[in-house]
Amino acid sequence: AAADAPSDAVLLDRWRLMRNYILRRLSLLPRAVARAALAGLDPVRFRGLARREGEVKAIEGLQDKHALSSLLEGLEELRMGIFRCSMTGQAYRTLGHALDAIPREKLRVYLECCEDLLELLRDRTDWNSKDGQAPAPLSGSYLFGREEARRAPGAILRSLQELSALASARRVKVATVDN
Repeated sequence: AAADAPSDAVLLDRWRLMRNYILRRLSLLPRAVARAALAGLDPVRFRGLARREGEVKAIEGLQDKHALSSLLEGLEELRMGIFRCSMTGQAYRTLGHALDAIPREKLRVYLECCEDLLELLRDRTDWNSKDGQAPAPLSGSYLFGREEARRAPGAILRSLQELSALASARRVKVATVDN
């Protein structure tokens, strides 16, 4: 509608993708149904609604004020991999929760470590192996198999979810297990 697109580059890419997806899906519906669905999505409908006081949390929706582009600046593997515009909403909700729960400097350090891991996986994975498993020890310059490398982005997101949950927890019970 008349709402402005976000000015943050990462959010703008995501906004364009979602806009085009919604319009494409609406074009498949009968015209009357599509018109009613589009009217339901119009932000003008929600302008007069009361909202609780305070700042909007990032988990409720990433906005320009969350400065996502500056957080991901220089982290191209993350930006074009895990947080690319076509990723699921879960990746962006996880990042929003992390922005709310973890101090920005510590989150940046975690993301830099993830960037290093993704670069290592990109450069040291045997992508052409027949079985996709880890290469034999001392078999060359490869450290990872194709299947290990494919599971890494999901593990990064799960770790970020767990860190966010720990950071926002009021109490944490630590148990040690002795092998």
